[in-house]
Amino acid sequence: MKIILNKCFGGFELSHVAYLYLCELKGIDVHSYLAESKDDTYHFKKIDKSYKKSNVFECVWYLKNELPKMELSLEENWDFLEHIDLDFDGANRADLDLIRTVEIFGEAANPIYSKLTIVEIPDGNDFIIHENDGFESVVYGQNLGKA
Repeated sequence: MKIILNKCFGGFELSHVAYLYLCELKGIDVHSYLAESKDDTYHFKKIDKSYKKSNVFECVWYLKNELPKMELSLEENWDFLEHIDLDFDGANRADLDLIRTVEIFGEAANPIYSKLTIVEIPDGNDFIIHENDGFESVVYGQNLGKA
């Protein structure tokens, strides 16, 4: 069985283009925006799949619907926002769409502080991912329970 681990300090994350591809595989329509907050207002810029993060502080929002406007104050009603939040924890690291995405994109699946690596463990085993400051290792076996 294949699973995905992050093999560098930082954390498990997909690059923007890989995230969009994974959403496409899952049939999720996604609208992506670069979000910047200043004072009591958020400013948004629509981005396409060619966007690359230039630093870790840039914040990309993945939404189910287009934003009605590109500036929102904190006093406004934000109930219309529906974030897309793909779960990359636990058993989801063996998700076939995630594995396919990392296989297809290779190094391009990695953002600034991730090095996603496909590892193989024997089929039918449970697994627990251990993380130290983003760097991950895996323990696998039968009936492991929870860590």
